Amino acid sequence: MLIPQLTELAAQFAADLQSVLREQAVRDIMRALNGTAVEPSRVSSAARTFGSTPRSPAGPRKGRRIRRNQTDLDAVAARIVEYVKQHPGERAEQIKAALKLSKQDWMVPVAQLLAAKRLKARGDKRSRTYSV
Repeated sequence: MLIPQLTELAAQFAADLQSVLREQAVRDIMRALNGTAVEPSRVSSAARTFGSTPRSPAGPRKGRRIRRNQTDLDAVAARIVEYVKQHPGERAEQIKAALKLSKQDWMVPVAQLLAAKRLKARGDKRSRTYSV
């Protein structure tokens, strides 16, 4: 009958899958412990089928979002307020260039300063100027 053959194939598939997952877990643990990849003793056919072949160790991911705490935001906000006191009427582009701030570093502190009314804005979009 066909049922014993299917059962045998399903058992072999499950064993191959379990082996691949175990090898991947060992590689991940070793990579986390010492920063290097560990090559498995063998790569089963199930691994090749599912694309789980060994990969090169991943380096640090670029462009990851950095969460800043309120102290960091307050420090940037203080720098912005001091600069605007000395240079009223400048646009965001000029202020960011002078303080060497990126758009991401600029957005949250300015929004907080405007909400707290520690900074005034006049104009729209790129023609917006800031004063204290």
